[in-house]
Parts: sequence; structure tokens; C-alpha cells
Amino acid sequence: MSPVTIILADSDVLLECAYRFRYDVYVKGMGRRQIYADHAGERIVEPQDEHGRTHIALDQHGHVVATVRSNRADDPAMLYYRSVYKLGLFDFPDLSKIQITTKLIVHPDHRNTPITYRLIRDFAVDGYRRGVQVNFIDCNRHLIPFFERLGYFSYCGWRFHKEYGSVMPMFHAVDAVSYLEQTGSFLWKAAAEHLKDNQFGGYDLIRRFATRPKALCTRVSSVPDRVAS
Repeated sequence: MSPVTIILADSDVLLECAYRFRYDVYVKGMGRRQIYADHAGERIVEPQDEHGRTHIALDQHGHVVATVRSNRADDPAMLYYRSVYKLGLFDFPDLSKIQITTKLIVHPDHRNTPITYRLIRDFAVDGYRRGVQVNFIDCNRHLIPFFERLGYFSYCGWRFHKEYGSVMPMFHAVDAVSYLEQTGSFLWKAAAEHLKDNQFGGYDLIRRFATRPKALCTRVSSVPDRVAS
């Protein structure tokens, strides 16, 4: 496997590379409808990019091979996602601590490789350091088992996304450290280094709202309901 570097796209040049990569994969490769696609410039730039944080994976030649973007739930550009994800169910007191993840894209040649895991791990650590308490994402049916193994739970069934059709919103309580260890999530060690178990009361969140996977929801009940001091 060629060396890969995971970095935050914090310059116009790096962001432009990410925008063009989106277009290459989504439009050229998958033929997906993208509302904000600039077909003349072959790039995809969305309102969420103004305040979002995009991480990219660069191969040894400096080419983007994967991306992922995060936005705080209180970002006005995330209003549509707050509706699709039914975030009102949770009654969060501080939306600035809630993260919504989008644009998780991996080049077809690099799927099912360590690049995906490195990108998600480094992306997660960035969230831990910024005080993220809960992360939301949506996915298609074939990806549900992957995110369940990662530590995500479904909670509201299938929802309709205007660009991607039927999607499954899922949430991840980042402080469920013991649970991540029990289930063998590759995020466990990184979470344990930055968070105390149940630091934000994540287990209560899972018990109250998680509907799938049933077996793993049941396992959470065996975790002591403790809050780190």
C-alpha cells in the first residue's frame, strides 16, 4: 500500500482538490445527481462548505483519494439535514456539540483498504479534540453493517434525501468507550485516549433512541450507567 497522508483541507488549493474529487467520483464515476454540481468547472461546492471541515487523504503523488466533511448541527447550512435526521427528537441543549458528517467519499480503487479506516479514525480524533459529543451520518443499505460495527445506531428508520433517495440516518455517541471496546470498533483506542467512558451520558442516549442493531443495543444495557467526573 502506497503511503497516504490525512490532512485537513485548510487552504483554497486543497479545498479545490476536494471539490474536483467529489465531481469525479459522484458525477463522472457514479452518475449521481448533485444539485450543486458545476459541470463546466467539474467541481461540487455546497453551502455546507462555508463553515464545514473537510479532511482529505492524499496518495504519494498528492492526489486526493478520499474525503469526509463535518459541520456543527447549529450551522444554518445544516437546517435541511436537521430535518431529515429528525434531530428534534433528541432535544439537544447545545447543537454546537453535535456533528453532522457528509461527503465521506473513497475512490473506488481504495475502497476496502486501510485508507478508509485511517481517514475515519483521524477525522474522529479531530472531533474528540473539538468537543464533539454525538456524530450523525446517513448511508445506503449496504453500508449499514459497516457503520454498526463502527459504533453507530439507527434510530428513526428510512428517510428521503433529495439527492441520494432513501437513506438511513445513524448516530454515534462518541463517549461510549466501553461499548466500542466490547464490539471491537477500530475507533475504541482513539476514543479511550481522548474521552472518559460515558463522559457526556452517551449510554443513556443509546438506550433511549437506538432501534438497531438490536443485539448491540441490548449489550449497552450491560454497561454500567456511570458518568466520568
